[in-house]
Amino acid sequence: LMPPSSRDACVVLRVGALCALLLLLVMHDPSSSPLLLLGGVQGLPMIASNEANELLVTSSRAIFASDITLPGNTSVLGIKDNVQYMNVQLGTKYIFNVRSYGAVGDGFTDDTLAFNRTIAAWWRSGLLHAQIYIPPGNYLISDRLNFTRPSTDMQLRIHGHFTSSRIYWAGYSSAFYFDYSYNEGLIVEDLTFYSVNTTKSNTTFALHVVGCQRCVFQRLIINQQPSYYSLGCTNSYGGALLLEYYDEVYIYDVQIWGFKGVGISVNVGFGVWIKGVRMVCCFTNGVFTPPVDSIGYRFGGRVDSAFIQNVAIYVETSIIVDNFFDGTHNQHLYFTNVYITGGYRGISILDSSTVSLSQVRVAGCTNTQLYVGSGGATVLVSGAIFDGSSPVCFTAPAPVRATQCNA
Repeated sequence: LMPPSSRDACVVLRVGALCALLLLLVMHDPSSSPLLLLGGVQGLPMIASNEANELLVTSSRAIFASDITLPGNTSVLGIKDNVQYMNVQLGTKYIFNVRSYGAVGDGFTDDTLAFNRTIAAWWRSGLLHAQIYIPPGNYLISDRLNFTRPSTDMQLRIHGHFTSSRIYWAGYSSAFYFDYSYNEGLIVEDLTFYSVNTTKSNTTFALHVVGCQRCVFQRLIINQQPSYYSLGCTNSYGGALLLEYYDEVYIYDVQIWGFKGVGISVNVGFGVWIKGVRMVCCFTNGVFTPPVDSIGYRFGGRVDSAFIQNVAIYVETSIIVDNFFDGTHNQHLYFTNVYITGGYRGISILDSSTVSLSQVRVAGCTNTQLYVGSGGATVLVSGAIFDGSSPVCFTAPAPVRATQCNA
Protein backbone atom coordinates (compact mmCIF):
# COMPACT_ATOMS: atom_id res chain seq x y z
CA LEU A 1 0.00 0.00 0.00
CA MET A 2 2.96 2.36 0.55
CA PRO A 3 5.58 3.53 -1.93
CA PRO A 4 8.96 1.81 -1.43
CA SER A 5 10.53 5.12 -0.38
CA SER A 6 8.10 5.49 2.53
CA ARG A 7 9.89 2.96 4.67
CA ASP A 8 9.18 4.58 8.02
CA ALA A 9 5.46 4.70 7.34
CA CYS A 10 5.61 1.07 6.14
CA VAL A 11 7.23 -0.04 9.38
CA VAL A 12 4.54 1.74 11.36
CA LEU A 13 1.87 0.03 9.27
CA ARG A 14 3.40 -3.40 9.75
CA VAL A 15 3.79 -2.93 13.50
CA GLY A 16 0.24 -1.65 13.72
CA ALA A 17 -1.01 -4.70 11.79
CA LEU A 18 0.92 -7.01 14.10
CA CYS A 19 -0.57 -5.37 17.20
CA ALA A 20 -4.04 -5.61 15.69
CA LEU A 21 -3.62 -9.31 15.03
CA LEU A 22 -2.38 -9.95 18.56
CA LEU A 23 -5.30 -7.99 20.01
CA LEU A 24 -7.73 -9.94 17.84
CA LEU A 25 -6.25 -13.21 19.03
CA VAL A 26 -6.36 -12.30 22.72
CA MET A 27 -9.92 -10.92 22.59
CA HIS A 28 -11.33 -13.67 20.40
CA ASP A 29 -14.25 -15.51 21.98
CA PRO A 30 -13.53 -19.27 21.71
CA SER A 31 -17.27 -20.05 21.71
CA SER A 32 -17.79 -18.07 18.52
CA SER A 33 -16.68 -19.04 15.05
CA PRO A 34 -13.02 -20.02 14.60
CA LEU A 35 -10.52 -17.23 14.20
CA LEU A 36 -8.70 -17.40 10.88
CA LEU A 37 -5.20 -15.97 10.85
CA LEU A 38 -3.76 -15.10 7.45
CA GLY A 39 -0.15 -14.15 6.87
CA GLY A 40 2.15 -13.19 4.03
CA VAL A 41 -0.67 -11.62 1.97
CA GLN A 42 0.16 -8.29 0.26
CA GLY A 43 3.06 -7.76 2.63
CA LEU A 44 1.04 -8.37 5.82
CA PRO A 45 3.39 -10.17 8.19
CA MET A 46 2.68 -13.40 10.03
CA ILE A 47 2.48 -12.95 13.79
CA ALA A 48 5.78 -14.81 13.89
CA SER A 49 7.28 -17.68 11.97
CA ASN A 50 10.47 -19.65 11.76
CA GLU A 51 12.19 -21.57 9.00
CA ALA A 52 9.88 -24.56 9.44
CA ASN A 53 6.79 -22.36 8.97
CA GLU A 54 5.86 -22.92 12.62
CA LEU A 55 3.62 -20.22 14.04
CA LEU A 56 4.69 -18.47 17.24
CA VAL A 57 2.40 -16.16 19.17
CA THR A 58 4.12 -14.19 21.92
CA SER A 59 2.53 -12.13 24.66
CA SER A 60 3.34 -10.79 28.11
CA ARG A 61 0.62 -13.06 29.44
CA ALA A 62 -0.63 -16.53 28.57
CA ILE A 63 -2.73 -16.77 25.42
CA PHE A 64 -5.50 -19.33 25.23
CA ALA A 65 -7.95 -19.92 22.42
CA SER A 66 -10.24 -22.91 21.98
CA ASP A 67 -10.52 -22.94 18.22
CA ILE A 68 -7.95 -21.35 15.96
CA THR A 69 -7.85 -22.45 12.37
CA LEU A 70 -4.60 -21.96 10.48
CA PRO A 71 -4.04 -22.10 6.76
CA GLY A 72 -1.74 -24.28 4.72
CA ASN A 73 1.04 -26.29 6.31
CA THR A 74 1.38 -24.11 9.39
CA SER A 75 2.24 -26.13 12.49
CA VAL A 76 2.50 -25.16 16.14
CA LEU A 77 5.33 -24.98 18.64
CA GLY A 78 4.80 -25.56 22.34
CA ILE A 79 5.81 -23.32 25.18
CA LYS A 80 8.48 -20.76 24.38
CA ASP A 81 8.79 -18.35 27.29
CA ASN A 82 5.20 -17.07 27.48
CA VAL A 83 4.02 -18.88 24.35
CA GLN A 84 1.26 -21.40 24.95
CA TYR A 85 -0.02 -24.24 22.81
CA MET A 86 -3.36 -23.56 21.19
CA ASN A 87 -5.85 -25.86 19.53
CA VAL A 88 -4.83 -25.75 15.91
CA GLN A 89 -6.54 -27.42 13.00
CA LEU A 90 -3.93 -29.01 10.72
CA GLY A 91 -5.84 -31.03 8.17
CA THR A 92 -6.66 -34.17 10.17
CA LYS A 93 -4.39 -33.29 13.12
CA TYR A 94 -5.55 -31.38 16.15
CA ILE A 95 -3.90 -30.29 19.40
CA PHE A 96 -6.12 -30.02 22.48
CA ASN A 97 -4.56 -27.99 25.30
CA VAL A 98 -6.00 -28.82 28.72
CA ARG A 99 -5.55 -25.19 29.79
CA SER A 100 -7.86 -24.12 26.99
CA TYR A 101 -10.61 -26.04 28.79
CA GLY A 102 -10.02 -24.60 32.25
CA ALA A 103 -7.10 -26.55 33.74
CA VAL A 104 -5.19 -24.45 36.27
CA GLY A 105 -2.20 -26.64 37.11
CA ASP A 106 -1.40 -25.11 40.50
CA GLY A 107 -1.46 -28.40 42.44
CA PHE A 108 -4.44 -27.32 44.56
CA THR A 109 -7.30 -26.71 42.12
CA ASP A 110 -9.10 -29.87 41.04
CA ASP A 111 -8.50 -30.08 37.28
CA THR A 112 -10.52 -33.26 36.71
CA LEU A 113 -13.42 -31.43 35.06
CA ALA A 114 -11.08 -29.49 32.77
CA PHE A 115 -9.40 -32.71 31.65
CA ASN A 116 -12.79 -34.30 31.03
CA ARG A 117 -13.79 -31.29 28.93
CA THR A 118 -10.62 -31.74 26.91
CA ILE A 119 -11.35 -35.43 26.38
CA ALA A 120 -14.95 -34.61 25.39
CA ALA A 121 -13.71 -32.08 22.84
CA TRP A 122 -11.46 -34.75 21.37
CA TRP A 123 -14.38 -37.18 21.21
CA ARG A 124 -16.60 -34.65 19.46
CA SER A 125 -13.94 -33.71 16.94
CA GLY A 126 -13.92 -37.11 15.29
CA LEU A 127 -10.40 -36.37 14.06
CA LEU A 128 -8.28 -39.35 13.11
CA HIS A 129 -4.99 -37.95 14.48
CA ALA A 130 -5.22 -35.82 17.61
CA GLN A 131 -3.03 -34.69 20.48
CA ILE A 132 -3.87 -33.77 24.06
CA TYR A 133 -1.20 -31.43 25.33
CA ILE A 134 -0.49 -30.95 29.05
CA PRO A 135 1.67 -27.83 29.57
CA PRO A 136 4.05 -27.53 32.53
CA GLY A 137 2.16 -27.44 35.82
CA ASN A 138 0.83 -29.55 38.68
CA TYR A 139 -2.60 -30.92 37.73
CA LEU A 140 -4.69 -32.34 40.56
CA ILE A 141 -6.89 -35.22 39.33
CA SER A 142 -9.42 -36.59 41.83
CA ASP A 143 -11.12 -39.25 39.69
CA ARG A 144 -10.35 -41.63 36.86
CA LEU A 145 -9.97 -40.08 33.42
CA ASN A 146 -11.58 -42.25 30.77
CA PHE A 147 -9.88 -42.00 27.38
CA THR A 148 -12.09 -44.58 25.68
CA ARG A 149 -12.42 -43.42 22.10
CA PRO A 150 -15.74 -43.29 20.23
CA SER A 151 -14.27 -44.37 16.87
CA THR A 152 -11.91 -47.23 16.11
CA ASP A 153 -9.92 -45.04 13.70
CA MET A 154 -9.12 -42.21 16.11
CA GLN A 155 -5.47 -42.11 17.16
CA LEU A 156 -4.31 -40.11 20.15
CA ARG A 157 -1.04 -38.73 21.51
CA ILE A 158 -0.97 -37.44 25.10
CA HIS A 159 2.18 -35.53 25.95
CA GLY A 160 3.70 -32.83 28.12
CA HIS A 161 7.12 -31.59 29.20
CA PHE A 162 8.34 -34.63 31.15
CA THR A 163 9.19 -33.60 34.75
CA SER A 164 7.49 -30.21 34.32
CA SER A 165 4.07 -31.66 33.41
CA ARG A 166 2.90 -33.41 36.59
CA ILE A 167 -0.31 -35.32 37.20
CA TYR A 168 -1.21 -35.28 40.92
CA TRP A 169 -3.16 -38.52 41.15
CA ALA A 170 -5.46 -38.07 44.15
CA GLY A 171 -8.30 -40.45 43.29
CA TYR A 172 -8.92 -43.94 44.62
CA SER A 173 -9.10 -45.54 41.17
CA SER A 174 -6.60 -45.60 38.32
CA ALA A 175 -5.55 -42.19 37.01
CA PHE A 176 -5.72 -42.70 33.20
CA TYR A 177 -7.93 -45.45 31.78
CA PHE A 178 -7.75 -46.47 28.11
CA ASP A 179 -10.16 -48.92 26.47
CA TYR A 180 -9.04 -49.32 22.88
CA SER A 181 -10.70 -52.64 21.99
CA TYR A 182 -7.73 -53.94 20.01
CA ASN A 183 -7.48 -50.82 17.87
CA GLU A 184 -4.21 -49.09 17.24
CA GLY A 185 -2.84 -45.65 17.83
CA LEU A 186 -2.01 -44.46 21.35
CA ILE A 187 1.12 -42.61 22.52
CA VAL A 188 1.60 -41.41 26.11
CA GLU A 189 4.89 -39.63 26.69
CA ASP A 190 6.81 -36.96 28.61
CA LEU A 191 4.66 -36.92 31.76
CA THR A 192 5.18 -37.36 35.50
CA PHE A 193 2.60 -38.95 37.81
CA TYR A 194 2.58 -38.35 41.57
CA SER A 195 0.34 -40.26 43.93
CA VAL A 196 -0.98 -37.86 46.57
CA ASN A 197 -3.34 -40.24 48.32
CA THR A 198 -2.02 -42.96 50.63
CA THR A 199 -5.10 -45.21 50.69
CA LYS A 200 -5.11 -46.67 47.18
CA SER A 201 -5.47 -50.41 46.83
CA ASN A 202 -2.86 -52.61 45.19
CA THR A 203 -5.19 -53.09 42.21
CA THR A 204 -5.12 -49.45 41.11
CA PHE A 205 -2.61 -48.17 38.57
CA ALA A 206 -1.50 -44.82 37.23
CA LEU A 207 -2.17 -46.16 33.71
CA HIS A 208 -4.73 -48.90 33.02
CA VAL A 209 -4.69 -49.93 29.36
CA VAL A 210 -7.13 -52.40 27.80
CA GLY A 211 -7.08 -53.63 24.20
CA CYS A 212 -4.34 -51.41 22.83
CA GLN A 213 -2.65 -52.21 19.54
CA ARG A 214 0.64 -50.59 18.46
CA CYS A 215 0.80 -48.33 21.48
CA VAL A 216 3.78 -46.52 23.00
CA PHE A 217 4.45 -45.40 26.58
CA GLN A 218 7.75 -43.58 26.94
CA ARG A 219 9.68 -41.03 28.98
CA LEU A 220 7.42 -41.30 32.02
CA ILE A 221 8.03 -40.95 35.75
CA ILE A 222 5.53 -42.60 38.07
CA ASN A 223 6.17 -41.76 41.71
CA GLN A 224 3.70 -43.44 44.04
CA GLN A 225 5.36 -42.44 47.30
CA PRO A 226 4.48 -38.91 48.44
CA SER A 227 7.79 -38.28 50.18
CA TYR A 228 10.33 -40.57 48.61
CA TYR A 229 13.16 -40.30 51.12
CA SER A 230 11.24 -39.96 54.38
CA LEU A 231 8.18 -42.20 54.33
CA GLY A 232 8.12 -45.99 54.30
CA CYS A 233 5.46 -47.96 52.46
CA THR A 234 3.09 -48.33 55.39
CA ASN A 235 0.07 -47.75 53.15
CA SER A 236 -0.86 -48.62 49.59
CA TYR A 237 0.08 -46.31 46.76
CA GLY A 238 -1.05 -48.35 43.78
CA GLY A 239 0.90 -49.68 40.81
CA ALA A 240 2.27 -48.04 37.68
CA LEU A 241 0.90 -49.72 34.54
CA LEU A 242 -1.68 -52.46 33.96
CA LEU A 243 -1.76 -53.84 30.42
CA GLU A 244 -4.50 -56.23 29.26
CA TYR A 245 -5.65 -57.68 25.92
CA TYR A 246 -2.99 -55.90 23.91
CA ASP A 247 -1.15 -56.38 20.64
CA GLU A 248 2.29 -54.81 20.11
CA VAL A 249 3.03 -52.39 22.93
CA TYR A 250 6.27 -50.50 23.62
CA ILE A 251 7.28 -49.28 27.09
CA TYR A 252 10.52 -47.28 27.00
CA ASP A 253 12.49 -45.11 29.45
CA VAL A 254 10.15 -45.23 32.44
CA GLN A 255 11.07 -44.63 36.09
CA ILE A 256 8.78 -46.07 38.76
CA TRP A 257 9.29 -45.08 42.37
CA GLY A 258 7.80 -45.85 45.75
CA PHE A 259 4.96 -48.15 44.69
CA LYS A 260 3.25 -50.89 46.63
CA GLY A 261 1.58 -53.66 44.68
CA VAL A 262 2.65 -54.38 41.10
CA GLY A 263 4.84 -52.02 39.10
CA ILE A 264 3.97 -53.33 35.61
CA SER A 265 1.33 -56.03 35.22
CA VAL A 266 0.95 -57.67 31.79
CA ASN A 267 -1.92 -60.04 30.94
CA VAL A 268 -3.21 -61.59 27.71
CA GLY A 269 -1.54 -60.26 24.60
CA PHE A 270 1.10 -60.63 21.95
CA GLY A 271 4.30 -58.63 21.69
CA VAL A 272 5.37 -56.28 24.48
CA TRP A 273 8.75 -54.55 24.45
CA ILE A 274 9.98 -53.13 27.78
CA LYS A 275 13.29 -51.32 27.71
CA GLY A 276 15.13 -48.90 29.97
CA VAL A 277 12.75 -49.17 32.95
CA ARG A 278 13.95 -48.66 36.50
CA MET A 279 11.86 -49.66 39.51
CA VAL A 280 12.56 -48.79 43.12
CA CYS A 281 9.93 -49.71 45.67
CA CYS A 282 10.15 -47.90 48.98
CA PHE A 283 12.70 -46.14 51.14
CA THR A 284 12.47 -45.18 54.79
CA ASN A 285 14.87 -42.38 55.70
CA GLY A 286 16.93 -43.24 52.65
CA VAL A 287 17.11 -46.99 53.49
CA PHE A 288 15.67 -49.53 51.05
CA THR A 289 12.69 -51.18 52.82
CA PRO A 290 10.43 -52.99 50.33
CA PRO A 291 7.08 -54.24 51.65
CA VAL A 292 6.38 -57.96 51.38
CA ASP A 293 3.65 -57.57 48.74
CA SER A 294 5.51 -55.40 46.22
CA ILE A 295 6.13 -56.97 42.80
CA GLY A 296 8.16 -55.44 39.99
CA TYR A 297 6.79 -57.25 36.92
CA ARG A 298 3.95 -59.75 36.81
CA PHE A 299 3.12 -61.72 33.69
CA GLY A 300 -0.22 -63.18 34.64
CA GLY A 301 -1.19 -65.47 31.78
CA ARG A 302 -1.50 -65.74 27.99
CA VAL A 303 1.43 -63.39 27.45
CA ASP A 304 3.18 -64.33 24.20
CA SER A 305 6.49 -62.80 23.12
CA ALA A 306 7.57 -60.38 25.83
CA PHE A 307 11.00 -58.76 25.57
CA ILE A 308 12.40 -57.14 28.71
CA GLN A 309 15.77 -55.47 28.23
CA ASN A 310 18.07 -53.12 30.15
CA VAL A 311 15.98 -52.87 33.31
CA ALA A 312 16.88 -52.50 36.99
CA ILE A 313 14.58 -53.66 39.78
CA TYR A 314 14.74 -52.96 43.53
CA VAL A 315 11.54 -54.40 45.04
CA GLU A 316 10.41 -57.27 47.29
CA THR A 317 9.77 -59.78 44.48
CA SER A 318 11.19 -58.54 41.20
CA ILE A 319 9.55 -60.80 38.60
CA ILE A 320 6.63 -63.21 38.83
CA VAL A 321 5.57 -65.38 35.90
CA ASP A 322 2.33 -67.22 36.64
CA ASN A 323 -1.21 -67.75 35.33
CA PHE A 324 -3.28 -65.96 37.94
CA PHE A 325 -5.26 -63.97 35.35
CA ASP A 326 -7.14 -66.82 33.66
CA GLY A 327 -5.22 -70.03 34.38
CA THR A 328 -3.43 -70.11 31.00
CA HIS A 329 0.37 -70.21 30.88
CA ASN A 330 2.67 -67.65 29.23
CA GLN A 331 5.18 -68.36 26.49
CA HIS A 332 8.29 -66.84 24.94
CA LEU A 333 9.40 -64.42 27.65
CA TYR A 334 12.90 -63.01 27.10
CA PHE A 335 14.81 -61.19 29.86
CA THR A 336 18.12 -59.63 28.76
CA ASN A 337 20.46 -57.32 30.68
CA VAL A 338 18.35 -57.36 33.84
CA TYR A 339 19.75 -56.24 37.19
CA ILE A 340 17.91 -57.30 40.34
CA THR A 341 19.05 -56.52 43.85
CA GLY A 342 17.59 -56.82 47.34
CA GLY A 343 14.18 -57.88 48.46
CA TYR A 344 12.82 -61.32 49.33
CA ARG A 345 12.83 -63.23 46.06
CA GLY A 346 14.34 -62.34 42.68
CA ILE A 347 12.56 -64.28 39.93
CA SER A 348 9.64 -66.67 40.45
CA ILE A 349 8.38 -68.84 37.58
CA LEU A 350 5.28 -70.65 38.77
CA ASP A 351 3.51 -71.96 35.67
CA SER A 352 4.51 -73.86 32.50
CA SER A 353 5.88 -70.79 30.73
CA THR A 354 8.87 -70.73 28.38
CA VAL A 355 11.39 -68.23 29.77
CA SER A 356 14.86 -67.13 28.66
CA LEU A 357 17.24 -65.42 31.12
CA SER A 358 20.32 -63.94 29.47
CA GLN A 359 22.88 -61.63 31.08
CA VAL A 360 20.83 -61.44 34.24
CA ARG A 361 22.22 -60.67 37.67
CA VAL A 362 20.20 -61.39 40.79
CA ALA A 363 21.83 -60.43 44.07
CA GLY A 364 20.99 -59.84 47.70
CA CYS A 365 17.57 -61.52 47.89
CA THR A 366 16.99 -62.92 51.37
CA ASN A 367 14.99 -66.00 50.29
CA THR A 368 15.68 -67.15 46.74
CA GLN A 369 17.41 -65.58 43.78
CA LEU A 370 15.59 -67.74 41.21
CA TYR A 371 12.65 -69.98 42.01
CA VAL A 372 11.14 -72.36 39.47
CA GLY A 373 7.97 -74.01 40.71
CA SER A 374 6.41 -77.35 39.83
CA GLY A 375 4.27 -76.01 36.98
CA GLY A 376 6.48 -77.49 34.27
CA ALA A 377 8.27 -74.37 33.06
CA THR A 378 11.02 -74.44 30.44
CA VAL A 379 13.79 -72.07 31.53
CA LEU A 380 16.95 -71.25 29.56
CA VAL A 381 19.63 -69.57 31.68
CA SER A 382 22.65 -68.14 29.84
CA GLY A 383 25.34 -65.87 31.23
CA ALA A 384 23.48 -65.24 34.49
CA ILE A 385 24.83 -64.60 37.99
CA PHE A 386 22.84 -65.53 41.10
CA ASP A 387 24.62 -64.07 44.09
CA GLY A 388 23.04 -63.42 47.44
CA SER A 389 22.96 -63.90 51.17
CA SER A 390 20.47 -66.76 50.92
CA PRO A 391 22.04 -70.26 51.10
CA VAL A 392 19.71 -71.44 48.36
CA CYS A 393 20.05 -69.36 45.21
CA PHE A 394 18.17 -71.57 42.79
CA THR A 395 15.40 -74.04 43.52
CA ALA A 396 13.55 -76.19 41.04
CA PRO A 397 11.61 -79.46 41.06
CA ALA A 398 13.36 -82.71 40.18
CA PRO A 399 15.12 -83.77 38.03
CA VAL A 400 16.94 -80.42 37.93
CA ARG A 401 18.09 -78.93 41.20
CA ALA A 402 20.91 -76.54 42.01
CA THR A 403 21.67 -75.25 45.47
CA GLN A 404 24.78 -73.11 45.02
CA CYS A 405 25.19 -69.41 44.44
CA ASN A 406 26.89 -68.23 41.25
CA ALA A 407 26.01 -71.53 39.59
